[in-house]
Amino acid sequence: MLPTFLGIGSQRCGTSWLYRGLVKHPQVRMGRTKEVNFFYQYLRQRDLHWYEDQFADDGGKPDATVIGEITPNYSKLKPAAVRAIHRLLPDVRLVYLIRDPVERTWKQALLERVWVEKKPVQNMTVGQFLRRFERARTRRYTDYVSVIRTWRDVYGREPLLIETQDRIVNDAVGLYIDVLKHLGADPDRRPADEVLTERKGQTYRHMGLQEELPMPEEVRWYLSSSWLPMARELDPMIEGRARPWIERMEAAVGHPRSWWRVRRALNRTVLRLPEAVAYGLYDAKRDVDFKRRFALIHRQAAERGATPSVLSASPA
Repeated sequence: MLPTFLGIGSQRCGTSWLYRGLVKHPQVRMGRTKEVNFFYQYLRQRDLHWYEDQFADDGGKPDATVIGEITPNYSKLKPAAVRAIHRLLPDVRLVYLIRDPVERTWKQALLERVWVEKKPVQNMTVGQFLRRFERARTRRYTDYVSVIRTWRDVYGREPLLIETQDRIVNDAVGLYIDVLKHLGADPDRRPADEVLTERKGQTYRHMGLQEELPMPEEVRWYLSSSWLPMARELDPMIEGRARPWIERMEAAVGHPRSWWRVRRALNRTVLRLPEAVAYGLYDAKRDVDFKRRFALIHRQAAERGATPSVLSASPA
């Protein structure tokens, strides 16, 4: 069984909330884990049989008609990978959650420091934060405009539902109902509203802090100046919902200190160069591996007649 929908991100934007809500709906069967991560990570080691097995019916949801997974890494996929997914899943529905790009980038930096590097965040310097923000993987998660264009260019506008983390805070039930309608599940069979409005562990509690770590003024300026042009371009794409983010960023970029500009220039050139080169080489190898593995997946699907589009699609 292949999925009927994919949640494509973004990281730190409410995907765990959405997963918890969808798992509780009787018509929705999620993968064995929230982030099946097949098209970003496991594609290189697993085949189509493994992917289908992640959605196997265990008998717990006999009425399930909506099947899917939520993997924020999918927001980092390149156009060629999205086109390859479309060959396999031409009719899949898509859900994309986003938030204020300044807050998203900050939260990612904190979580990576604790979860990936296993180090405390309290003693991080501003310079260490800034270098992290220029990493390619961080920027790909946050460049919402590029993500939207990549997926819309392949799937069109209608299959892609874009919602914001702000709405989870202010209208969780309404957002959940809209997602169900988009996916084809019955909103009247949703879990109790109290389940949807319950807030689970905040980022700072995951890091063992008693209160949220305040964002340094220079960091807010740096991120605001970095993402303000993207947010302005994004705003009409999401019907004006980025306006509050833009207003906060415009207020933050007002009067920077002179050394902030100097540090930004160094960070974007000399200091980011080693990581940029290393990630570029890693990225190039991934592209080669993915092209080879997608060819295998498409052959498996064609042999089994998994989707009509695979049978009729021309080779990549």
